[in-house]
Amino acid sequence: MTKIITDSVVDQGNFKYAVTVVLEPHEYQTAASVGARRVTTSIFRGNKNKHGFSNGHGWEIHIEGACAEMAVAKHFDIYWDGSNGTYKLPDLSGLMQIRWTAYKSGKLIVRPEDDDYHRFVLVTGRCPNYVIHGYMQGVQAKDPKYLDNMGDSDRPAAYAVPQSDLLDIREIC
Repeated sequence: MTKIITDSVVDQGNFKYAVTVVLEPHEYQTAASVGARRVTTSIFRGNKNKHGFSNGHGWEIHIEGACAEMAVAKHFDIYWDGSNGTYKLPDLSGLMQIRWTAYKSGKLIVRPEDDDYHRFVLVTGRCPNYVIHGYMQGVQAKDPKYLDNMGDSDRPAAYAVPQSDLLDIREIC
């Protein structure tokens, strides 16, 4: 049974559209397997955590990130290959890069080295419930007004786009 719920969100007085996608157990198991494979591959290749991240091996980030990719693919009814080791390639067709955060009010993080032409999609939540908030093309997200080190001077600055500035997810395809 597919469960996709459309939501209307009022963010700082502005109407925003968001979509909640609920993964089924078999979808979560598939995505979690992909996330575990990604982190295991990184560990055995000796890859170092990037962007100042120093909290363990990143199991949660890899698994929940893969689930977020699955949720967006499910919403748009597009194929997700669950690839491994394709770091800078799009996560989904249409040049979509999926960015996940556990924080309900989290921002879309785009790094200076990210592709200007990819479309970055913000997803929040935890298994099995994911919320697709919107998107922004890389070149638009790299506006100096969004540059931030997220309160940690040891981490390299990145562009942190608030949800209120994201484009409507319905317009991405």
